[in-house]
Amino acid sequence: MIARQERRAKILAHIERYQYPRLTIQERHAIRVIAESHTNIKGEAEKSLTMYRALDEAFVKAAYEPLSQSAALEPPPLLLRKAHQPSPYMSNAKDETEFKLWAEADTRQKSFVVQVLHWFHYRPTRLRASWKQEEVLTWELIRAFEILPQSIFLQPLLERIATRSTRAQVAITPLLGRDRVEVTPYPSLGLSGGKRNCKSDIGLGQNGQPTVWIEAKTAKFKESDLRAQLQQQESSMSVLMPDRPTVLVTLLPESRALDTFPNLSWDDVLAALHVCGNEVAASIQSPDLSYGYREMVRELSERIESHPGRKSGWV
Repeated sequence: MIARQERRAKILAHIERYQYPRLTIQERHAIRVIAESHTNIKGEAEKSLTMYRALDEAFVKAAYEPLSQSAALEPPPLLLRKAHQPSPYMSNAKDETEFKLWAEADTRQKSFVVQVLHWFHYRPTRLRASWKQEEVLTWELIRAFEILPQSIFLQPLLERIATRSTRAQVAITPLLGRDRVEVTPYPSLGLSGGKRNCKSDIGLGQNGQPTVWIEAKTAKFKESDLRAQLQQQESSMSVLMPDRPTVLVTLLPESRALDTFPNLSWDDVLAALHVCGNEVAASIQSPDLSYGYREMVRELSERIESHPGRKSGWV
């Protein structure tokens, strides 16, 4: 109590010595309110700073996300945390960005699931009702292209695409009959600035160059918007691979196929899955050895057959 009185006396003496202006009752009250609110203001400022760091991590750093198959995909998005809650990604935010952590991670740790999680880390809005999202089904198709025997699944689909146009035939012929076709998730358009993250959906090719790009749609779209998107992708392909035959393919229902681009429908994929499942069962006599293939065929077939967009004609 004595210490408080001494502090008060010093403050009053200071006011007299330096001739502070005489405050009205209202002005004194205003200063008291500000002083009492100081703690709350400081707390809100800290919350805002934490939120800024989370936004910077989730969006700004995403501008530099790698775009090839070796590219990253991350754990649950930071924006799903409340801004005032501590996050393991925030302890050294400048030195430990998700992009930097991924770049330094052991390649052997970048399994398919880890890649998918990393990819969706930068796209948290695509996680809601994930079974409805176009990107999730695309990732499942990418995995099927990689894991199922390509001679009885991917190769027949490529042969089907090759019949759709002369350009498709020229681009796909070098891939037919090969032991393995390289599958690239979301190949980059190689653009800069605000469009540096633009990508196609699936790339197929060899020697690190996906010469066949597939643009898939399961959501509603305007034809004019899709045409503009495809024209940009086609232009990028000609710039990235000027000396190689390339083709851009759409994955749309037949009723929405565009006359200027060869199309593969989801029904085509479904039919190819059924044939693949039958061939696997006939070629591999042991149910145990064929189980993994058969399970992948069953799961993806059921996903396509029961997809929420299918009832409305996909798009």
